[in-house]
Amino acid sequence: MLVYATVDEVEAFTGEPAPANAAKLIRTASGMVRDITRLARYDTLPNGLPEDDDLRLAMSEAVCAQVESWTAAGIDPVAGVAGREVAVQSQSADGGSVTYTNLPSAEEIRAAVSTLCDLSVSILRDAGLVSTRPLTW
Repeated sequence: MLVYATVDEVEAFTGEPAPANAAKLIRTASGMVRDITRLARYDTLPNGLPEDDDLRLAMSEAVCAQVESWTAAGIDPVAGVAGREVAVQSQSADGGSVTYTNLPSAEEIRAAVSTLCDLSVSILRDAGLVSTRPLTW
């Protein structure tokens, strides 16, 4: 599987230390970037990465943006909905009631683990790597 970014690149992109599971997040995000760019046409190096430096950078930045998005939201894409934290939404005691939760819903987590974040898509689109149809020569 192609991996489009490194832990060092994630740290440089975010300006923060990479999370402990950064390698797993990078691998998962790289697969998503590969999927969304499958119709893009570009020359590749022997290792499968784009030959063009700007395209390689765009793919790396898209992966880094996705890792940053997951990390900020506390989402583990491998665990999916099952890996989310559980919070009490309602609690009652002696006639008083409190409702609170600030965690993402199951639907929000499902969307976050199955689609790239807006910034990642924008980076790839700006580089010409996202298309709804293949280019032909």
